[in-house]
Amino acid sequence: MELPKITNVQGGATADTMGAMSAMPAPRSLSGYEYFRATLACVLFLFYKETGCAMDCEAADGKEGPGGCAFLGPSDLEDGIGTLAIAAAQMMSHAFPAGQGTGDNERGNKWLNSFASRGAILFRSFIAALVAFIALNFAAPALAAPDRLLDALLSCKPEFFSVLKEERAALGPVRIDFDEGESNSPHRPRENDYEQMAIFAKPIAIAGFPIIGYSQRYSVREGEAPTSYHLQLRVAAPLDKVVQALESRLGIPFEEMRSYFGWSGKEAIKGGRLSPDFVVSEMDTPEGQSNLECYFADEMGGFPLPDITELFGAPELRPLPLADADRLMKALLSCTPEFFNFLKAEQEAFGAVQISRISRWGKRNEPIETRVTFESIVHAWGLDLTAYVQRVDRSGGKEKISWGFETAEWAARLWHAIGRRTGSGYVDGKGWMLDLPTEETGYAPSQYFFIGDVASQERGFLFCSVNSDDFTAALPEPSDLFLTEAR
Repeated sequence: MELPKITNVQGGATADTMGAMSAMPAPRSLSGYEYFRATLACVLFLFYKETGCAMDCEAADGKEGPGGCAFLGPSDLEDGIGTLAIAAAQMMSHAFPAGQGTGDNERGNKWLNSFASRGAILFRSFIAALVAFIALNFAAPALAAPDRLLDALLSCKPEFFSVLKEERAALGPVRIDFDEGESNSPHRPRENDYEQMAIFAKPIAIAGFPIIGYSQRYSVREGEAPTSYHLQLRVAAPLDKVVQALESRLGIPFEEMRSYFGWSGKEAIKGGRLSPDFVVSEMDTPEGQSNLECYFADEMGGFPLPDITELFGAPELRPLPLADADRLMKALLSCTPEFFNFLKAEQEAFGAVQISRISRWGKRNEPIETRVTFESIVHAWGLDLTAYVQRVDRSGGKEKISWGFETAEWAARLWHAIGRRTGSGYVDGKGWMLDLPTEETGYAPSQYFFIGDVASQERGFLFCSVNSDDFTAALPEPSDLFLTEAR
């Protein structure tokens, strides 16, 4: 779709030359198409400013982003609003033409001309207020050198962190989160994986790419410094589009690098324009997204990895990360009332939740389930917690209560993760038992702790289930544990 360049239709006239319009020839009417394209320029510009994403179209000046996407600049907004303002003035001039008789006396002509001027001035005031509103609500700091940030990542050098800090203000408020590998274990000497993330409030255009976040992953062997790093800018675009854009930018073809599970350009690497540690990858990304990524097998020339808060500061957006994920999960596995105290203490991490009650079978003594859906995924022990569920079942003659977390992972992965964390395994007929190599440091979950699949869903369930008579406290109301409105 071609977006024509918008120009003033009155030979350079602007809304500020209203007083001279009476001396001009009778203005022509703007066509419906001209009204449309002026309005379209404003709408497209506002969309770009709000989302930071390019439109899938061609610009009149030929400046294109990834995959043939073009960005609209402030001049397009000014031209569009200016054209609309002139259109209003023209309509007033046609309705009350200056110096032309209308059958009324001279006083009538003066009154009509005064009305036209006042109407035009009122319309100009409205446009000025609209522009001020747009500036207040859509303006955001621009990156001083957006290409520089991308180039620093392409080079995979420690200077990237300096550029990131310099451009921090332009990235806007962020949400900070932490994750780790679901195979992590504190009991066996092995390599554990960790991730720190900064999620942007909205996409930021960096060198033509809509960037929605930054993350850094690293691996640590017991008692040693980190052994490998991944630095990533998350792009709200699929891998093939990002690869095409980089090929166009660097002027060389990319090819799949199987050893890095991504795509890179050998010619650019040979020419020194691209680091051999850089790839475009879609590993561990939602559909339609990809990563611009640097991988280091060891510290970057002796330069240590900065903590995410050193780069972005304290989190400005909610939900917050769990303050103590280890404490919360151990409390769940113990199946004691203390769990609910820790759950409430972490309510900022679950965000503004949605609470619903479900009756399973439609009978008088049917199980009643209360489901608390989290605002976003909560990371704990390398697992993605999506909801809290508690259930009261009186159908068997005795009241049985259950509570726990739903996860995005299936039960098979949950068995693996819990086994790695606790150093124990579940034996049919015997329950949870410690593995021999972890007897000194491991622990076994409660006999009331279970792992299962969520019926009809590709999800898992970590839960406690016990007869009410064997439990020393009543189940609390979920509304007392969680926030239902954002703070």
